[in-house]
Amino acid sequence: MSQITKSLQIGRSATSNNDIILTPTDVSSVHARLTLIDLHRDCWFIEDLGSSNGTFVDDCRISQSEITSQSRLVFGKTILDWKTVKDKIGPVSIPILDTQPIKPVLFTSGPKPAPASDSSLDPAFISEQLEEVYKQFDTRRRGISALREKIQNIKGNTLAASLVSGVVVSSLGAVAEEHSHWRYLFPVIGGMLGLAIFGYIQFKVKQYSSELRALDPEGLDHWYRSHFKCPKCHNYINDPLETLLYVKICRACKQPLIP
Repeated sequence: MSQITKSLQIGRSATSNNDIILTPTDVSSVHARLTLIDLHRDCWFIEDLGSSNGTFVDDCRISQSEITSQSRLVFGKTILDWKTVKDKIGPVSIPILDTQPIKPVLFTSGPKPAPASDSSLDPAFISEQLEEVYKQFDTRRRGISALREKIQNIKGNTLAASLVSGVVVSSLGAVAEEHSHWRYLFPVIGGMLGLAIFGYIQFKVKQYSSELRALDPEGLDHWYRSHFKCPKCHNYINDPLETLLYVKICRACKQPLIP
């Protein structure tokens, strides 16, 4: 087996032997290492080097993964431009690492890695992998829907909270008429109560919005289409899992996917 010949260290520090320097603060001083395995098959290997904000491949946080230059690679929140990588690699002749074809990577986190043998193309193994991808997709989709509903509901409660605050202030004002020495205190208390209610609502909206961004609603469809693929022809499987379990084959290449 030939040895890997090209490896790039990626990070923010200009003094840590980084080959590619990304200056945003969400990138760690030494963030990750990207290795070109086979130029002809566009095969790369990415490894996180203990970064603070994580390394993401197609919206999934990974510790290490086999990828291609079509993969969306993000360090913290900073997207890597593959043109920068290829400029650094330059014109090279990369030897083939092995006589066996590289097995397709269905996804980067969650499911178990493929066994060392060609059982990664066995329908039983494929079925397990595709079910795990669909499970992750469905969990994220349901979480996104629930958070959007919470945000909508709590924003709707803002008006109700304002009305309640107004009623409280009015009631305290009426009491203040009977206790003239408290006439300045009650309106202040009512105003503070209203601000507290409004502040709590804004806090919850911010919290739910942060959780929603973490689920990346805009990237979910891309992630799913990038991972719910036939490992034999590499085409996106257009059937939902329930239908696939029934038809059992890839409609594109007609190969069995479900035992």
